[in-house]
This record gives sequence, structure tokens and C-alpha cells, in this order.
Amino acid sequence: MTPEPISVSRLIRSRRRTVALQIDRDASLVVRVPERLSEKEILRVLEGRRGWILEQQEKARRRILRTPERRFEEGCTFPFMGIEYPLFFSRDMHADIIFEKAFYIRHDLKSDARRVLESWWRWQAGLLLEERSRYYARAAGVSFSRIRITGAKTRWGSCSYAGALSYSWRLVLTPPEAADYVAAHEVAHLTVRNHSPIFWKKVASLYPDYLKWKRWLDENGSLTHF
Repeated sequence: MTPEPISVSRLIRSRRRTVALQIDRDASLVVRVPERLSEKEILRVLEGRRGWILEQQEKARRRILRTPERRFEEGCTFPFMGIEYPLFFSRDMHADIIFEKAFYIRHDLKSDARRVLESWWRWQAGLLLEERSRYYARAAGVSFSRIRITGAKTRWGSCSYAGALSYSWRLVLTPPEAADYVAAHEVAHLTVRNHSPIFWKKVASLYPDYLKWKRWLDENGSLTHF
């Protein structure tokens, strides 16, 4: 029986020299190829990596199944810096949200709790990642132009050719060590734009424990999807 064709969610052609395969957190397959590579060659590469692709997609699906359902109700818990804290609604406060070993949201904003929490997480992510990016940039002897906080679910960070660093606010939900890895990763891209051995050597020089936290994000990143 002929196996089913491998489904490609996105095919990206660029001036790269090699084929790169990426399994996103939703188990979709992204394929990056040289501009003039033929469809026949692309299919040959995909068939050669069929086993790896299916294995990684199955891992991604299992991670999705482990993702907890989050209800924005009193007593439910939400992460911050890798630790779960309960959510409460208070009638005796003027600020929209206060964090004191728990999340306290003004009672009249109860129906808008998700937006209030996400806004607070974005703010905290900006503070954290600005500071950690500056720390690693000083260590690497480089500088960046600006930092942008995004709502990305499938990409923790990126570095533009103009030197701008972008990060998902969801990093503030993970342990600080994981956010440190991503900051070191993106700062390393300011000097090495690819993922060659030279790049990973640069990351290791900035953050020696990077591999542990890279794996942590690969295995647990779906827990931040809500």
C-alpha cells in the first residue's frame, strides 16, 4: 500500500542553500527550501525524513493533549515565572490587577479577566526580557535596536536584520531559566544569523545550560497556550 503524502502546512522558498523542516507546536509541518528546488526534490527529501516527521508530529499532538483547560474563574490557577498562582476577584481595590502570591482582579472586571491578565503578563514580559536581553547583549559585546513583545504561540522569539528582538509574552509564564535561554538565543542571532554549529557555540558561551531549557520549552511550551 502506498503511504499517504506528507502534508505540508507552509512551504517557504528563500535564498537558503539547504532544506529545513520544522514541526510547529500545533503539529503542522513547515518546510523551508532553496528558491529553485524542484517539487520532485522536495518530495524526495520529505520521504527521506518521513519517520522523523511523523514521530515529531505525534510528540506535538501528545503535548497538545496535555495542555490544561484554563477557566478564568475564582480559585483557578495561572502560571507566572513557572509557578501556578490562584486567581481571586476583589471588591476592595482600585487597580485593575494586583499580584501578591496570587492574582487579584477588580471584581467589576470579572468578565474581562482574560484581557486583564494578558495585559499584565505582556507588561511583565517586557520588563523581564528587556533586562535579560541587555544582560546578554553586554556579555556578547553587541547591541539591539529595540524589543517587541508579541502574542506568538509557535515562536518564542526572533531577531530582525535591523537588530530588533521580538519575544512572545508567554515566556513570562515559563521558568525564568527558559526565558533566559530564549534571550541568549536571540542575542546570539545578532552576530550569527543561522543555526549553524557556530551559532550554538555562541549560545552556549552566553548560557551554558541552554540545552536543558531548550528541551523544556519543546516539551512544555504547549502549557502556555490558553
